[in-house]
Amino acid sequence: MKHIALLAVLVSLLGSTAYAELPYHNETLIQERLQKFNISNEMKSKHPELVRLILTTETIGDIERQMWFDKYSEMSDEQVNKLFHILDTERKELETLEKVYEEREKKMEDEKRKVDKALNKNKI
Repeated sequence: MKHIALLAVLVSLLGSTAYAELPYHNETLIQERLQKFNISNEMKSKHPELVRLILTTETIGDIERQMWFDKYSEMSDEQVNKLFHILDTERKELETLEKVYEEREKKMEDEKRKVDKALNKNKI
């Protein structure tokens, strides 16, 4: 439940960000961040999706990102899998919330158009 509340706050901070602009889907952001951090070649080759998730999560800062990249070599497979699961669940929940937000926003815009149309019709 904590994750959902946190994600709701993140969505509200993102505003009306288009789905393709979410960090996980922003290739420019990912490429910029790849250059910014020291990431082992082993991690890049064995767990590219985990690297992507760490690079794009908005719930940790740059210091924590580097910490996870540094700790990778000390982590067991179980710990790596848990970290992946946590970050992937966060990403999926955020994307779901963003889609719901976009749908509600579109619905509100449609309703506003209908009201405006009805008001304009009554003026004639």
